[in-house]
Amino acid sequence: MIKYFIVQLDITLLTEDDALLLLKADKTELIDIYTKTKDDELLELKLNQIDAYNKQEYDALLLLKADKTELIDIYTKTEDDELLELKLSISNQIDACTKQEDDELLLLKADETELIDAYSKTDDDELLALKLIIIYQIDAYNKTDVDAILDDKLNISDQIDAYTKQEDDVPLSLKADKTELDSNADLTFIQTITGQNNSEQSVFQLHRNRVKMKLQFFFLLVMVICLQVHQQPNRNYKKYEISLQANQKDMSLRQLMR
Repeated sequence: MIKYFIVQLDITLLTEDDALLLLKADKTELIDIYTKTKDDELLELKLNQIDAYNKQEYDALLLLKADKTELIDIYTKTEDDELLELKLSISNQIDACTKQEDDELLLLKADETELIDAYSKTDDDELLALKLIIIYQIDAYNKTDVDAILDDKLNISDQIDAYTKQEDDVPLSLKADKTELDSNADLTFIQTITGQNNSEQSVFQLHRNRVKMKLQFFFLLVMVICLQVHQQPNRNYKKYEISLQANQKDMSLRQLMR
C-alpha cells in the first residue's frame, strides 16, 4: 500500500514536473513567439520607417534638385535678360554718343564754314574799301593837280594882263628926252620880260616840287595801306587757328569726361 502510494506520489510528482516542464516549455515558446513577433513587428516598423524616411528624403532631394534647377533656370533667364538689357543700354548709349558726336562735328564744320565765309567777306570788303580809297585818292590827286595847274595858269594870265595893263598905262605925256624915254622903255621892257621869265620858271619849279611831294606822299600812303591789308589776313587767320584749337581742346575734354 505504501509502495503503491509512493508510486502514485512519484507519478503525481512526475506529472506535476511534466506539467511544469510543459508549462515552462509553453511559456518559453510563447515568450519566443512573442519575442519573435515583437522583433518582427519592430523590424517591419523599422523597415517601414526606414523606407518611408528614405522615400521622404528621396522626395525631398528630388524637390530640392527641382527647386535648384528652377532657381538656376530663373537665375540664368534673369541674367540673360539683364545682359540683354545692358547690351541694349550700351548700344543706345553708343548710338546717342555717336549722334551727339556727329552733331558736334556738324556744328563745328558749320562754324568753320561761317568763319571762312566771314573771313572771305571781310577780306573782300577790305579789298573793296582799299580800292575805293585808292580811287578816291587818285581822283582827289587828279583834281588837286588840275586845280593847281589851273591856278598856275590863272596866275600867269593875271601876271600877263597886269604887265599889259602896266605897259598901256605908261604916261605918254611925260616931257622927257625921247632918247632917255626910249632907253628907259627898252630897259624896263627887258627887265620886265626877264622878271616874267624868272617868275614863270619859279612858278613851274614850285609846281613841280608840289607834284613830286604829292606823288611821294601818295605812294607812301599806298604802301602803308598794302602792309596793313597784308597783315590783317594773317591776324584773322591766327584768330581762326586759335578758335579751331580751342574747339579741339573742348572736344577732347568732353570725350575725357565721358
